[in-house]
Amino acid sequence: MTLLDFEKQIDTTILNRGKDYFNSESIDYLEQIEKGYWVANVVGSDDYNVEIWIETKNTIKKYACDCAFDQGGVCKHIVAVLYAISKTHTIELKSETTSKKLTFNTILKNIELKDFQEFVLYYSKKNRDFKQEFEFFFTQKSTSVDMEKVYADRIKSIIKKHTSRGFIDYSSSNRLGKELDSLLETANQNVIKKNYRDAVVTYQVIIKEVSKVFEYCDDSNGYIGGCVESAINELNKVVNAPVSFEFKEKMYEFFTNELKKEIYFDYGDFGYHLVEAYEDFCIATQKTDAFLAFLETKIQSNKNDDYEKRFLIQNKISFLTRIGKQDQVLSLIQENLQIPEIRKLEVEKMIKKQEYKTAKKLIADGIKIAEEKKHPGTVSDWEKRLLEIAILEKDIEKERFFSQKFAFDRGLNTTYYQQWKNTFSKENWTKTIEELILGITNLINKKNKKNNYFGKEHLYADLLYHLGPIYVQENYLDRLLLLVQKQDKISNVLSYYSHLKIEYPRELLDKLIPLLENEADRSSSRSGYNELARKMKSIINDYPKDKERILEVARKLKQKYPRRPAMLEELNKLF
Repeated sequence: MTLLDFEKQIDTTILNRGKDYFNSESIDYLEQIEKGYWVANVVGSDDYNVEIWIETKNTIKKYACDCAFDQGGVCKHIVAVLYAISKTHTIELKSETTSKKLTFNTILKNIELKDFQEFVLYYSKKNRDFKQEFEFFFTQKSTSVDMEKVYADRIKSIIKKHTSRGFIDYSSSNRLGKELDSLLETANQNVIKKNYRDAVVTYQVIIKEVSKVFEYCDDSNGYIGGCVESAINELNKVVNAPVSFEFKEKMYEFFTNELKKEIYFDYGDFGYHLVEAYEDFCIATQKTDAFLAFLETKIQSNKNDDYEKRFLIQNKISFLTRIGKQDQVLSLIQENLQIPEIRKLEVEKMIKKQEYKTAKKLIADGIKIAEEKKHPGTVSDWEKRLLEIAILEKDIEKERFFSQKFAFDRGLNTTYYQQWKNTFSKENWTKTIEELILGITNLINKKNKKNNYFGKEHLYADLLYHLGPIYVQENYLDRLLLLVQKQDKISNVLSYYSHLKIEYPRELLDKLIPLLENEADRSSSRSGYNELARKMKSIINDYPKDKERILEVARKLKQKYPRRPAMLEELNKLF
């Protein structure tokens, strides 16, 4: 793609939108920073930064825009800039023979100090952001300045800029996140340069100051939370950095002060990751007693048996294991077996030792606790461990019991179904599955007789829901077809369409065509009509020879509903 032919290679809609942006003078900044590298700012619903790289012979090598265009390729902002470059580039080519263009780098090299100082004073009065960037850049180079205050003031200023009436809305949180990312990147570069002091201070200040905004911002896009998360992760990577004893004491003070604040535990997982970073720091600085004291204080102050307390106890166990205090680990595990995650560790240990009886006793007690607390998910987890033990012990009856239970827990689970099936011989399986099918059928018929006001349609839908997946697994397609033919909802038929369309094309079409008409009768919105047309198109693709049968349905509906323009528009797409 080149500046001469880009219009031919870009989607017409995007091209026209980009041209409108260019014609309406939405580009408020365009500059060639160095040969072939252009940067621009395009004003739309937001300010968007565009970068374009152009090689010799006007070839467009690469382009980028920070907008949220989610279809890939060229967006309207890039198109606008291409038009602008194309126009500018033409003017430059015409004037090349008469004068040499002064580039940014050329001007910078030749500028006098006095002129530069005058420009900085002048521009800092016009542009507050430039003034702050300038101050921040040169202040951080000084060793006599309180860098924590410098960074804190900088971040507070950025936060204030994106706050309106005490709140940071969705789009503002996006812009705030991008500015904070820039600071994080600078800190990461400082780590590479081994300037650990500035890097650590940046991470700490971002964590401290940005976490405060969670109480008054819409961070549903995750930009702000992502910045805090990144700062914690990066801080954890440099806890072993070679810094002075005094600086390590400041880091220790940071962890102890910040981890007293519940805000880190109230929003996301920041508190838990900060605890992990503190743990690594205490290992690195041999402050293991301090970390244990912190954990104990937090555990004792937490009166509720909630996630935070369970996490802290588990963290204490892993920390004691890490520093080799195995006796305390064993004692702590026994004291906290009511916590499922800790009980699981003990169960794992017993299974590895092949002490299955002890493991089953631990699981049985765990199930009892979970049932008392009404935690069915935990009960299910424990029963799956019993299934694993049954397999290890070659206890076929238990394996059958649990694999069958999980095969039909919330629909059909094919993995457990196959595991259950594999415990039978071929002959015994046929008998078993037929008994199951008969049992399900009788149970549903009995239930339907009790509540017969639901009608036959509900009965057949119920039978399909429970028996359909089994018929698919056993390849009982003839039985599946009989059930599908009794359905009155197109969604039920389409659920098994892929399994039947090759074996029973005629029967399936005969069933689907009247249901398509019924679907149209029930639809009353653009989305409903669009979905109807999509289904019809899918059927045409599968049965091209029967295309006319489907189109005839569409014609019939167009005649039936001439005053539904949205329906007519969607159906016309089929022709």
